[in-house]
Amino acid sequence: MVEIPTKKSHKRHLETGTKITKRRKRRRLLKVESAADLDNQNVITNLSSHKLTLNETSFLNKGLNFIPYSSKISYSDMDKDIKRFERRLQLHNFFKDDEQSDSENVVAPKLHKDITEFCRLLKLEIYALCNQPKHFSNLSRYELRALLDLRKNKDIVIKKGDKNSGIVIMNRSDYETKVYNMLHDPLVYKKNRN
Repeated sequence: MVEIPTKKSHKRHLETGTKITKRRKRRRLLKVESAADLDNQNVITNLSSHKLTLNETSFLNKGLNFIPYSSKISYSDMDKDIKRFERRLQLHNFFKDDEQSDSENVVAPKLHKDITEFCRLLKLEIYALCNQPKHFSNLSRYELRALLDLRKNKDIVIKKGDKNSGIVIMNRSDYETKVYNMLHDPLVYKKNRN
């Protein structure tokens, strides 16, 4: 009997919990599949002359309430905000029964140690968050580029549709003309004589 040579079998490994798998899953989620897939989920009505790219459509389909995650946190700005927050807490604690607590020039003569300690721990937590080794974005680099392109495009207006019917994109000139015509309709508005 002759044995048929086979390829070396490689071990299959479970794909859960590995860094490679997480990366693959993330890429799969952020990947724009095709124009047909986007048409099924499309909430955009484009009335403008601007032709939306696949990535712009993908980004806009996330909705107007979507907040892109930014991994760039300025620790110096956060530190200033925490100092301002601590000062307000100290003033509120010191003048809790007094009417002068609204004044910004008043300095509390005695600081409460628990408030100071709380703000110190808050600074340490935020510093640890700022210095995390890996930051992930909830947008692909193509969608981020599309966001920047849409923001730079001053020829279009992106608005929420009537009765929450999605997102409407119009030419800025058409939008301004429609608003101007609505405001100058004598049956709806009348001029205020001041």
